[in-house]
Amino acid sequence: MANSAITMLALDLDGTLAVADHRILPRTRDALAELHGEGVEVVIATGRRYRTTTWVMENLGFDVFAICNGGALVKHPNRSTLHADEFGRDRLRQIVTLARESGFTILVQQDSPGLRGPDFLVDNALAWNPHVERYVATNRQWATSADLMDPPRHCLLAATFDDEARVRAFAGRLHDSFPAELNTVIVPDYQKRGWYCEITKVSVTKWTGLLQVAGGLGHGPHQICAVGDQMNDMSMVSAATHGVAMGNAVPELKAAARVVCGHNDADGLLDVVRYIRTHNG
Repeated sequence: MANSAITMLALDLDGTLAVADHRILPRTRDALAELHGEGVEVVIATGRRYRTTTWVMENLGFDVFAICNGGALVKHPNRSTLHADEFGRDRLRQIVTLARESGFTILVQQDSPGLRGPDFLVDNALAWNPHVERYVATNRQWATSADLMDPPRHCLLAATFDDEARVRAFAGRLHDSFPAELNTVIVPDYQKRGWYCEITKVSVTKWTGLLQVAGGLGHGPHQICAVGDQMNDMSMVSAATHGVAMGNAVPELKAAARVVCGHNDADGLLDVVRYIRTHNG
């Protein structure tokens, strides 16, 4: 390889970069700003939608590329959309039909240019369970109820909330109904009161989003260091030459990572900054 230096650092948010209230620990923030100033491109790669991603980015103190919605949306530091990998409307109708038959409420997320308009639509066919009710109540100003049998044209992903066993059973039905077409990621919801199932096209991952940014900037895949803590980080942590799991990561991600650093609430990313500097010499 002509240049094996690490030139891009991809960071998950929740459980990795961000702590409570979308904050970044001061020592971590300062170290990342210095690293970015030294020429290492810091990139956000998150399952969050773009609006809530900006809340953490504003605390970072410098402008970065952001891969959001698990890789479906790529945003430039100037907040323009570089790429949006959208669901087809026919497939969404099929997912909504299966969800209704199974007793689940589907939410779909969309890109809101300029952060105007709703970020997500919630199917109105069934009574919402407490998990969906809480999520909508927390995000009411960015949500709208809709009949998702007539979905919008620019949906990025679908999702649902429920108890863990029910969510996993529904994910199994999705994979049986659409073999090799969909990817599901199941993680605890942000309040740790229920479980969130994210549904994307199988071709959409955080890693595919990162490759879009890296290719545009002239960075090779082998020059990426990717850091995460949950199963939705597996694509980038396992694919990156320098895959890192946080100390608080799930065991499966730690097993796939090249390096395990400290916990996110104890400035664990400082270990990653040291690793990059040592590697780059």
